[in-house]
Amino acid sequence: MLPTIEWDGAHVRMIDQRWLPARKDWFIARSYRDVIKAIQRMVIRGAPAIGVAAAMGFPLAEAGEPTWLSRGHMPEALENKVFALKPGKLAGPLRSTYGFHVLKVLDKRPAGLNNLTQLGPEIQRRLAAEKRQTLAQSWIDDLRRGAEVWLNPNFLAKGQTGESGG
Repeated sequence: MLPTIEWDGAHVRMIDQRWLPARKDWFIARSYRDVIKAIQRMVIRGAPAIGVAAAMGFPLAEAGEPTWLSRGHMPEALENKVFALKPGKLAGPLRSTYGFHVLKVLDKRPAGLNNLTQLGPEIQRRLAAEKRQTLAQSWIDDLRRGAEVWLNPNFLAKGQTGESGG
């Protein structure tokens, strides 16, 4: 049987369902944006297939590289199942508080420490994101303090405004 969607090691390949059954053309997603386009243009259809395409496209956000996982970043029950898997094994669907997951362990590496040179760009990114969040929240708080909110008691009581009656 011909697979409708697959990971070829660097890209997500999916049958272009717009042409079935007349032709069997492949749509190659080289980035997560390509996966988004495929979903929007109905290259891939149906909730299960869209979910699989989105999950397979996630590594493409990391420039085509699968994401390394580390302990302490997912619910404990899911983490225990994930870290018990051997390389090359497919698991799922696995349930967590986030939903269901299907994953394949491509490789494992021992835990290690990164030096500051390796972590610098990530630290800068996170600090900048925190600063943006703090500034945005401060701006929202300032707007709220300066805003005047008035509740029409007629609307609350009857679902009507005083001016229009409706």
